[in-house]
Amino acid sequence: MRLFLSPHPDDVPLSCGATVYHLRESQGEACVILTLMSGDPPDPLPDTPIVRELHARWAIGDHPAALRREEDEQAALVLSAKTIIHTRVTDCIYRTSAKGEPLYPDGASIFGTIHPDDPLPLALIATPLPYLDQLTHLYAPLGVGNHVDHQIVRDWALQLARQHPTLEVWFYEDYPYSEQESAVETAHKFYRTSLTPMLQPLREMDVLIKLTALQHYRSQISSFWSSIEEMDQKIQAYMRRVGGQQQLMERFWRVQFDNSKDREGES
Repeated sequence: MRLFLSPHPDDVPLSCGATVYHLRESQGEACVILTLMSGDPPDPLPDTPIVRELHARWAIGDHPAALRREEDEQAALVLSAKTIIHTRVTDCIYRTSAKGEPLYPDGASIFGTIHPDDPLPLALIATPLPYLDQLTHLYAPLGVGNHVDHQIVRDWALQLARQHPTLEVWFYEDYPYSEQESAVETAHKFYRTSLTPMLQPLREMDVLIKLTALQHYRSQISSFWSSIEEMDQKIQAYMRRVGGQQQLMERFWRVQFDNSKDREGES
């Protein structure tokens, strides 16, 4: 069984949705998507610039989590994922300190460092992986773009890789941040061990199904593209570039631990 960790609804389908479908339909692998930051926001909402900005952009009301989960479930169904799991953890834009102060009030903060008062990193350490006794592969964000929620999930995956050395842990390139090659290179600098690339060749049907699944994220398309047509074109162009202009592919990276003293992100 293969488990894909998705910080938010849409991250796995955007970044490696074609691989999910390919593994399920071409190789008969059971694929599960665990979407972590998908819980309902607090009431009242934090009155911050980033909440106001994103809610206006999404245009789905003041409590968008339920609709985003629905979009995620519809996309997962198209991708033939075995199941999709949503947690009660909220997006970083809604998380607050013990005093009720917003931890990530603006755009700069959500692409900065993880707030020291954010309880989520420690909470994840104590969170058991679903289907652990059946898992062979774990997929997580590489951290391209430096979104704090992606950083937190990446760090959790690295801990899991150390705790379960027989579990193959692969990191996918966070799309659409990965459209900038420099952003991928910057993400690599976090790691202090070697990264081994793996290119997943894809069939035409795999790509078509991915693009179809992504159409279900109606609230998110306008965040990055002017239309579904532009989304399809940009995603295919990126996948073709990853495949060396020869074939559309999705790329993953595996961390190779040289010894027990390797520590990512530390000098």
